[in-house]
Amino acid sequence: MHLAVIIIITVLAAVLAALISFTIKLVNFAFVSPEKKHMTEESMLEVRKKQMPKYADVFTEACERLEEMPSEKVEIRSRDGLRLRGEFFPNPENRGTVVMMHGFRSSPHADMSPICGFYYSLGFSLLLPCQRAHCASEGKYLTFGAKERFDCADWAKYASDRSDGAPVVLDGVSMGAATVIASVSAGLPQSVKCIVADCGYTSPYEEFKHVLKHYVHMPRFPIFYLFAAACRLICGFSIKDFDNREILKSCDLPVLFVHGEKDALVPFSMSLENYEACASEKKLISVPEADHGESYLVDRSGCEKELRDFLDKYA
Repeated sequence: MHLAVIIIITVLAAVLAALISFTIKLVNFAFVSPEKKHMTEESMLEVRKKQMPKYADVFTEACERLEEMPSEKVEIRSRDGLRLRGEFFPNPENRGTVVMMHGFRSSPHADMSPICGFYYSLGFSLLLPCQRAHCASEGKYLTFGAKERFDCADWAKYASDRSDGAPVVLDGVSMGAATVIASVSAGLPQSVKCIVADCGYTSPYEEFKHVLKHYVHMPRFPIFYLFAAACRLICGFSIKDFDNREILKSCDLPVLFVHGEKDALVPFSMSLENYEACASEKKLISVPEADHGESYLVDRSGCEKELRDFLDKYA
């Protein structure tokens, strides 16, 4: 009898230890950048070209054009004390500034470079921040928008102050899209006139459930709950810190939603939910053949027309 109890306890302890170990690995992948010291614009650009080989030349040419444009390194301090760094490309036309927030484990050039030339041609200056825990910015943990939304609001204030209140546009892709939407709840300056959100999720909670089911292929119980607890204990935030559907219910900024219908990482349905929840003026661009973050690459002319019309109306 005693031996049986000991065996059961040992097995349970081993299972629990394995679950905890797996959860920590999952948290490290999701929120910690173990290769952070190697995450440069150059290395992330190479990653992006391998992920999207069809558009490798597009990224190369776009980044080369950016390198030829006058720019300066800029820095702000986050509300929790981190040095956040980015790059500013002043435009002599001074129509305003587009603040461009990149996505998960990426970089400004790797995510945003293809569309930078278009915005610049319209007269906008460009502000390309490195999100916390990415590239040149400080931080050990990324938080899927929970803390980045405040960083985004502070970058918007920097852009506004620098341009003496000229219009500011927020543009983000993937995690960056969720961030720019969530920044509505973080205290944006009045100079922010509109938002462009490309393939953003509804909330970290819903996105993690989706990834756990379709990519990790693990049951929700108990991994998801261990994962949520580890986020709070290790990384200092909750995966339920914000839900963009709730934030959008009180949004008064025009929002242009963009999403590829073949997106498997962040389902197209999430932009539909965000769109339905949005109380402000809004428009949804869906690109049938585009996967995650590919909408502008797949349908450049269509996206540029919609963007031009949107910006002419609101910025």
